[in-house]
Amino acid sequence: MGTARNLLRDIRAGCVLSMVLAACSPAPQVWHQELLVFGSSTQLTIADAPADAVAVSSAEIARRMNLRNGEWHAWKPSDLTRINAAFAAGQPAPAPASIRTLIQRSQVLSAKVNGAFDPAIGGIIAAWGFHSSDYPIRSAPPAAVEIEQWLREKPTIGDVTVHPDGSVSSRNRAVQLDFGAIAEGAAAQEIRIILAEHGIHNALITMGGDVLATGSKHGAAWRVGIIDPRGGIFAGISLSDGDALFSSGDYNKYRSDLEHGTRLAHIINPLTGRPTRGTASTAVLHHDPVVADVAATTLMVVGHQGFESTLRALGIRCAMLLSDDDTLYITRAMRARIELLRQPAQQAPALDLGGSCGEREPSRQVHGTTG
Repeated sequence: MGTARNLLRDIRAGCVLSMVLAACSPAPQVWHQELLVFGSSTQLTIADAPADAVAVSSAEIARRMNLRNGEWHAWKPSDLTRINAAFAAGQPAPAPASIRTLIQRSQVLSAKVNGAFDPAIGGIIAAWGFHSSDYPIRSAPPAAVEIEQWLREKPTIGDVTVHPDGSVSSRNRAVQLDFGAIAEGAAAQEIRIILAEHGIHNALITMGGDVLATGSKHGAAWRVGIIDPRGGIFAGISLSDGDALFSSGDYNKYRSDLEHGTRLAHIINPLTGRPTRGTASTAVLHHDPVVADVAATTLMVVGHQGFESTLRALGIRCAMLLSDDDTLYITRAMRARIELLRQPAQQAPALDLGGSCGEREPSRQVHGTTG
């Protein structure tokens, strides 16, 4: 990740190009910035904002995300790896406020979905080789005996205690925290706040494919695409102020299953200690990016059998799931919001959870993708 100073330099250089493209206008109306956050590309598309506010806010975002990377990284030296080492030794450890907040939010959300989401499973994620930035994973999978031992130890986020003095501890030494299923949602939320603090209220925040929209693009909804696990874009959707669209799938980070000739997603089922099966991709639309992030991962774990119960537990009305056999499971409210660009092999009856996501006029132009 570049420093805030380097990013500011790059942004100013980009401003020159943007001004040329805007016929030398001193106040270009749309800015496109790219940052490296948590090892993935994050794009900021900002509309109707002055150049100085864009430069300063982007530099602050880079600084803040660099700080969070140093706090949350699951396998490179960080506050989180220090805390995990303390847990393994049966000792408490001081924790930054951001980690304490993630623990507390995770405990609430994990309880709602009966443990299908649980960031205490970093140990088994590492055993499967997914503590890596080099995909697909080619290392040997863990032996069955190793998985069985981990299941007996049964680490959960409920084993962790946040103490009033700012320290954290675990009653289970097998707990190893990994916030991969919630970190981008939390980061997107923080980026939105930083932009607002600098007077920027019209932006599209795209983190590794997940999207958070604020305001509008010159009064029109932001238009993005939902990635097809089979390649290309599966559907288009318009996003307005406060819409968070998060997705997950087996098409990006995975390992090959040589025995079955398929892909194993990087998402581990906390209840089995093994990669999820049966689901190719999920997408969730919600006003809270943290909830949307967690829900997209949880749906990969529970599959279409747990589609309705998970959405009801998390208070979500807008979601879709594509199974490995290309069957589309979708809520009625989500179906009203998307424009399918490819027909799935099969469609289950749309699930009516009541209410709507707020239907908007569709637009044919797709500006970004999620996935």
